Amino acid sequence: MKRYLLILAVVFSTTGCQEKSLKNQYSFKETNIVKDTLAVIKEKNIDDPINNKFPDLPNKSFPLIDSTNFDNYHNLGIKNDLFFKKIQFKKDQPEIQNSRLKYQLHFSEKFQSVVISYYQGEHELFTTLVNISENDQIIDQLDIAYDEIAESAFRKTSSINQNKIVVEDWNYRNDEPIKTITTYQISQEGKFKLIPQ
Repeated sequence: MKRYLLILAVVFSTTGCQEKSLKNQYSFKETNIVKDTLAVIKEKNIDDPINNKFPDLPNKSFPLIDSTNFDNYHNLGIKNDLFFKKIQFKKDQPEIQNSRLKYQLHFSEKFQSVVISYYQGEHELFTTLVNISENDQIIDQLDIAYDEIAESAFRKTSSINQNKIVVEDWNYRNDEPIKTITTYQISQEGKFKLIPQ
């Protein structure tokens, strides 16, 4: 009987030590994961000031083509009515609906650039690149994509690079589509400057 009790005591103490050891290992791993994650978040916020204001908004890299249209846009993006009100985005156009932050671009440290898509009525979809100052004022904005489904006669797409934006406007009203190309540069202050053709 004593032998049986002694064996049981040894088995329980060994199992208890193993569980303690496993708990310590898991606790150590979880602590490291949390510390690593916090380090990444802090590093991202320090190195990339754009992420301070829009941490959940994807950053797109150059070059990039924006061809947002009714076929590929299904209310994607972040709805943030308080932000749109704060920057007074299209405040003089009450017919605008369902504005969404789609992504951000990094042209400069001096201002932030976000892309916003919105409906104007049921048949028009606009996508606008907006440059915003540090005090949340719109510096300038440029329509970079457009689609309409009332007549399907007009479209707009853009090729965006670090140093220029090429906007293609399409008119399908005639037998042969007409394409108009307009090129812009962004000034150091965040203004869109038309480049003469």
